[in-house]
Amino acid sequence: MTLLWVSISIILAINSMWLLKLNKDLIERNDELIATIVINAVKDDEEDMDEDN
Repeated sequence: MTLLWVSISIILAINSMWLLKLNKDLIERNDELIATIVINAVKDDEEDMDEDN
């Protein structure tokens, strides 16, 4: 019975580490997407200003 609990604990620990890595990767990707959106918004504003002049 103890072996079962040890096995379950190890599986849960591995799963937790994988989820933490996945979360870190998603945070980095989200930051990249936000930066892309900001850059595109700035470019669009600059184009709008150029068209107005």
